[in-house]
Amino acid sequence: MQRRSWVLLGICMMLLLGLGAGYYLSTMAPPEFTDAEARQVLESMREAVRRKSVGQLMDYIAPDPEVRIAGLRPDQLRVMLARAFRGTGRLEPLTRNVRFQREGEMAVLEFDLEVQSRDVDMLSTPYSGHVTLRWKRVEVPRLLGLYRALEWRIVAAEHTGRDFNSFGEY
Repeated sequence: MQRRSWVLLGICMMLLLGLGAGYYLSTMAPPEFTDAEARQVLESMREAVRRKSVGQLMDYIAPDPEVRIAGLRPDQLRVMLARAFRGTGRLEPLTRNVRFQREGEMAVLEFDLEVQSRDVDMLSTPYSGHVTLRWKRVEVPRLLGLYRALEWRIVAAEHTGRDFNSFGEY
């Protein structure tokens, strides 16, 4: 074989080993979901609301179509969030009374949420209520669906605030 064939074969082997190692690491069970990680995720979600990033918020929801977030399917929630974000000014989510607890294979994150919308000379509160997020380890597709990895995702949510139907049709 020529020298460049050996180089190409070596590069292919390195790539194959790298993909194999990535697959192995991603299929290992995720570490336990801790209070510190839950608070970090909550801060990341608050930042997503500030930037009005529907995609970043939806990344925390399990990809199963049977999941219900405050009574909405994930596709309905995506549309409702996009419409709500479009119809508001600069958003500032405020969280208080954050509590985290593990319940066997599930984790529960509860908090009081108030979302303030600031326009040029107006301050409004489009949402205020108590939110309960239920987390579970679920299989999530990775690398365009070639394999699945276990991750903590939201599988259910309840809230005591304004009915989501009042944010427009979904």
